[in-house]
Amino acid sequence: LDVKAGEFQIAAIDTIPTAAWRGERGNVAESEPAFKAMWIRPKSLAFRFKVSRELLQDSPGLNRALEIAISQAFAVELDRAGLRGSGAGAEPAGLLNRPGVQLINMALPDGAPLANYSKLINVARLIKEANAPAPTAAIMSPREDEKIALFADTTGQPLRRPDALSDWKFLTTSQIPTDLTVGASNDCSELYTGDFSLFSY
Repeated sequence: LDVKAGEFQIAAIDTIPTAAWRGERGNVAESEPAFKAMWIRPKSLAFRFKVSRELLQDSPGLNRALEIAISQAFAVELDRAGLRGSGAGAEPAGLLNRPGVQLINMALPDGAPLANYSKLINVARLIKEANAPAPTAAIMSPREDEKIALFADTTGQPLRRPDALSDWKFLTTSQIPTDLTVGASNDCSELYTGDFSLFSY
């Protein structure tokens, strides 16, 4: 794509067209998709630090350690901004702050812990009802990942994942908080689902 480094627009589908049945040799109904403009604004994520030449020379393996530290620093911030970025200033807007994202709450007014897979199936339905691609993954905090792994039935046996979720990837990031306030509860969290198949897991 030959574009300048500044912001630019791409087309995205806002409303899908409507297909209609027709008889043999009948006219084909016209139905056009509605498009919307999506602004692409390049962002820059960077940091710097200093390492003495002596340390580099005297510490075998330091280069590899620095590569790991740098990649982890970028990964952590990309997780946070991609999911919860404010969109203010140079920071991109994350999924939480994008218009049109489907939301489902746990028991209100004070939230409730995950006890089974029902909420994941509920949010998958909302996404499908919006004619969006079916979810392929759920992104959550390590705490919620642990809770899901420990789902059990009334006899204490591990709860099998439903067939509707059998192909999902369950992914974790430390950048989803576990101290959010909902009503009287101050230990709530978030879980993100969607079609993340274009991303490498």
